[in-house]
Amino acid sequence: MKVFQVINSPKGGGAEALVNSLNKGLKAKSVENHLIYFSKTPLYKGEESSSVEKASFLDASPRSPMAALRLRKLMKLNEKEFGHVIYHAHLTWPLYYVALASLGISCTLVYTEHSTENKRRKIPFLATLERLVYGRYKRLIAISKGVEESLVSWLGKSFQQRVVTIYNGAKIYGLKNLKLNKNKRRVDFVSVGSLNSHKGFDVSIRALKELPKDISWTYTIVGEGPERKVLQRIIKENGLGGKVNLVGWSDNVEEYLTDADIQLIPSSWEGFGLVAVEGMSTGLPVVASKVEGLKEVLGEGTKSVFLVSEHSSVSSWSSAILDCINEVKSDRLGLAEASVSRASLFSLEKMVNGYIELYNRLADEAKG
Repeated sequence: MKVFQVINSPKGGGAEALVNSLNKGLKAKSVENHLIYFSKTPLYKGEESSSVEKASFLDASPRSPMAALRLRKLMKLNEKEFGHVIYHAHLTWPLYYVALASLGISCTLVYTEHSTENKRRKIPFLATLERLVYGRYKRLIAISKGVEESLVSWLGKSFQQRVVTIYNGAKIYGLKNLKLNKNKRRVDFVSVGSLNSHKGFDVSIRALKELPKDISWTYTIVGEGPERKVLQRIIKENGLGGKVNLVGWSDNVEEYLTDADIQLIPSSWEGFGLVAVEGMSTGLPVVASKVEGLKEVLGEGTKSVFLVSEHSSVSSWSSAILDCINEVKSDRLGLAEASVSRASLFSLEKMVNGYIELYNRLADEAKG
């Protein structure tokens, strides 16, 4: 059984992180997994591409039809050399191009849906086209039940039998040294994610500005993206230059998580919440938007999770953050234990085993 993961680029957001983690996990279990990237070019200016062992780069923009042509050429070579293989696509352009490039080629197609929402679903007439494209795939993998429900709602109930849910796996870092205590005056907040509008960092920045003046705090946002200038303007307008830091992408997210006291996830939508699990694995409590996918992973009853129903409301966010601060000061250890316990449900090991089981089943089906 040979599996080829197809995605835009080595680095970016949660989908790219999943592919990199899945690749390592599959190879550790002796599964022949290969990576196909459309481009080495970083997704955002200033971001460096990581070196990926034995990956195939098509050297084409994900938006360029050239990517589909080069992908088809590679698929033909793979068919000649390996016979029937599995292609596992991730994100929009690979979804379309793998479906197109594989026409007439002996292979099995798999696609992972990474989000509960996307821009395509706001264009009703695309539904018919999308049913044709998704229909090329033998299995559609949802990374949460929320993603599964939204996907079936978009494509129709006839697709229900093709959809399976395999939860994302996250790096489990382990409980950190608990720094926030009665003697510590400053509260350090952290967020991790691409600087896109749906991540809601403008809301969390404004919410922190509304905290009582006697609370000293800092806020570090780890990530890069097209909203950087917007966020910089908000920081400047609110006089928060010394409090809010946009540090860009980092290969050492763990350091930022372990240096923080509370994690903020103000997204307007999320398919899963990979960074939430990573943060909780260090013992961090989380203040997060109560949206599908994210709330499913965090658990609405988890002691260390503070969900905000009105995710775009600055006052609601400010209130939830204040509640979290007060709870942390009174029961830091209890919150940390709750976070670590919840994070343990979403290990990389469980995710990798889920994919291996699926691949094996598809390989057996292909043999007839």
